Amino acid sequence: LTALCPMVEIRRRAEVFFKGRYLPYPFQSHLGYLDEVDRDWCRRTLPSSPADGGGSFEAVLLARFGEAVYRLFLEPYNARIWGVHPRKMAGDYAMKYLPAPDLEAMRRSLDRTDHETLGYNQTFLYPERGGMGALALALARSLPAGVLRSDTGIVAIDHRAKVARDAAGAEVRYEHLVYTGPLPELPLAAPPPRVRDALRALKGRHVQFLDLGVAPAVTRDFHWCYVPAHEIPFYRVGCYSAGVPSMAPPGSSSLYLEFAGDRRFETTQEALQAAWKGLEAMGLVTTAHRAEVAALREIRHAYAIPDAAYDGAREILFLFCREHGIHLEGRFGRWCYSSMGEDMARAIRLAGALS
Repeated sequence: LTALCPMVEIRRRAEVFFKGRYLPYPFQSHLGYLDEVDRDWCRRTLPSSPADGGGSFEAVLLARFGEAVYRLFLEPYNARIWGVHPRKMAGDYAMKYLPAPDLEAMRRSLDRTDHETLGYNQTFLYPERGGMGALALALARSLPAGVLRSDTGIVAIDHRAKVARDAAGAEVRYEHLVYTGPLPELPLAAPPPRVRDALRALKGRHVQFLDLGVAPAVTRDFHWCYVPAHEIPFYRVGCYSAGVPSMAPPGSSSLYLEFAGDRRFETTQEALQAAWKGLEAMGLVTTAHRAEVAALREIRHAYAIPDAAYDGAREILFLFCREHGIHLEGRFGRWCYSSMGEDMARAIRLAGALS
């Protein structure tokens, strides 16, 4: 991949904006940065031994991190990002992406303020120029001419005849079909009732986000920052250009802001006004800053919500698709919480198997 698209390796700089202050991420590994009252609460409620909790995501978080860490950060942040309360989510769904240092390390962090980089993506690769889209374009250029068709969605799949039809009416016969779109939108032409009901049972969280160009550069140098506070409209703000300077003109910053689901913006200007107030509250912009460019975007089904119907519906759909040569892949197709690295590794393995 790096031969097709020059990449840079970046060591993650992530923070948490908590009660008007910036703390290193992950929150639970840097408890010494909290004020005395919150530190004392954490000290008194940290679990005495590791536990799984069982049941809901809330139960798992409380068992592993204790009440104070949960109430101060994990509960409000997870409710914002998922759009549902953790008590309504399955317990094991996102745990592998939530850094869980051992309890002794958490206790030690109460009495120190050193910065320790933890988590599943401590370093990551990113294209030198052009954003992540540059990687997809490079892969497309490596294919033989005439093989790739884009900008035309598949609108119907006849699983019995193994024929897919696109929006222009063209039909493609297949032996194997790899589907990477949102699983609830799998366009089966005539699904059996149990499959139709399973598709309807899946729930997803739509996310609006704002791409924003700011001049001069913002006042902090993080790659992204988590925001549990409900009074700020976005739950995460990231800076493309902090990782790769080519993502913004010199002296400027390119940002993305992911909005919580409790309100929906109709226009870019409306989103920008709300976002700017949040950036000011975080001290990232001042009266000297100006928005150079802004674009409101949306990801449908950005997060699969693991409610009570989640496991059963996925099991029905995966079994049905395997029986009919349909391979569900990627974060959206598999309807799970996964990283790009994991999805790419799975795609490589599938390509090898199908060849």
